[in-house]
Formats: sequence, structure tokens, C-alpha cells
Amino acid sequence: MQFDIITIFPELFNAFITTSVIKNAISKDIIKINTHNLRDYTTLRHKQVDDTPYGGGVGMVLMAEPIIKAVRAIKLKDKKSHVILLSATDNFFNQDKALKYSKNYDQIILICGRYEGVDERVKQTVVDEVVSIGEYILTGGELASMVIIEATSRMVNGFFEKENVLLDESYTNGKIIEYPQYTKPETVDNIKVPSVLLSGNHQEIANWKDKNKIKFS
Repeated sequence: MQFDIITIFPELFNAFITTSVIKNAISKDIIKINTHNLRDYTTLRHKQVDDTPYGGGVGMVLMAEPIIKAVRAIKLKDKKSHVILLSATDNFFNQDKALKYSKNYDQIILICGRYEGVDERVKQTVVDEVVSIGEYILTGGELASMVIIEATSRMVNGFFEKENVLLDESYTNGKIIEYPQYTKPETVDNIKVPSVLLSGNHQEIANWKDKNKIKFS
């Protein structure tokens, strides 16, 4: 699966793509991550990609033309691509979306908003979906794009050596948070590991895990 990120700060992704499980997935060709500097797609002097908003207002707005040009240049031909604008919206990212993206598309293009936002004509021309990762404001869409990439990548076949890792994960089977986890030593600050987990009785352990999942609506 391929992820293409349009941003004015591609350097923010250096550590992300060279660390831990994301690095491993890239090295195994499970996923591919490309960053594209939006300033490479403008013809204006000084690589300008933003300007003041029509009608007035505080801050700057990312211009439509460089973003539209970038999307059209990097969109794969004869592949299922999905273009996402990271911006304030009531369409929130979740585990179901991560699964949908991993199964339905070959390429995800992520447009990282900045400043006061993005010219509305970007949505009207090249964007398939506007997505937010929560009800709060970030300076830009870069961190949000990393969240979407990691959550989606984990759903791609081959990302984990053991595919059953995902079976009991939080949010995977409806609105359920995984049961509590414990490891050695058996006692920490006078708090002991539940005895059933030390019993060796697989059925009782399974029952305990199911009982201690957190279900919410």
C-alpha cells in the first residue's frame, strides 16, 4: 500500500518513516511512504504557496493551485486512490476507517492543511474525503497524517508477522477496549496479578479476558 503526503514540512516525517514498525514495514515493501513538498508545485516567486484570505480574516490560507497540481501529479494511474484533506470536520478518523482504507485502496494521498486552512476549491476538485482525528486544533495536518498512516498500515496484510495480533485489539470488534495486561513481577506496590492469569486454565483465562473488556456505546 502506498501513502503520499503533501506538506510544506516534509522533514517532520524523517523520524516517523525510519523508526520501529513503520520502518520495518517499509523495508519489507508492505507499505510505501512518499513525502511531497508543496513548494515544488508552485510557479510563484519565493516558492509561495499561501496568501491572505478573500473577505479578510486572521492568518494565511494555502492556495488551491499548487495542491491541485500536486495531487494530479502524484495520483497513481489505474490504481484505486483516495485523497484525504486533513482539516476540521465532524468526519472523525477511527478503526473502521483504517480498515476500510487498508482493504479498499492502493494509494492514500494525504493533504496536510496549515495556517487558517485550505482554499475551498481544493475540496471541490481533487479531494475525496475531509478527515479529522479529533475535536481539537493542531497547527497542521502532519501529525494527523502520521496517525492515519500508522493505524491504516497496521491493517495491511503482512504488517505483523502474526496476523492474529489484530483479533482482540481495542476497537477492532466494535466499540470494545481490550482487557488489562500484566507482566513480571507478580507483585508491584502490593498489587498482585489476578490469580486466574497464573492458573494455567485457558478457559478460565479466556472468560476473565472477555469479562474485563470495556464495552461502550
